[in-house]
Amino acid sequence: MQYLIPIHKDKQVKKMVWQPIDIPVFNAVDGVQYLEVYTVEQTLIECDICHKPVNTKKEEIERLPDLPLGYALFDNDILFKVVCENCRKERYANTPVFNNLSEAKQSLNIYHEACGR
Repeated sequence: MQYLIPIHKDKQVKKMVWQPIDIPVFNAVDGVQYLEVYTVEQTLIECDICHKPVNTKKEEIERLPDLPLGYALFDNDILFKVVCENCRKERYANTPVFNNLSEAKQSLNIYHEACGR
């Protein structure tokens, strides 16, 4: 089941979204191949659909009012993508929105128990 969580409302979700990216690179020196891994800190989070920047931090909501809120889209407890407010309304209008992961898991457990899953 898919659900959304506003990124700025949950520290755990924010940490998942802002996780540094590791880029593996194969190099060769004097015929010897080796692997180097470069870690890149993210400076911007963007919507995976429209590629516009999204707001992910509470302190930026008032400072950057034109930046749409970012939502983490989960599918069966796996972070699937990040979407902006506009794309959420257009493509995920019927997808439930929870304030944090605990609320989502609690609500989904109640739903699964009611459905007999």
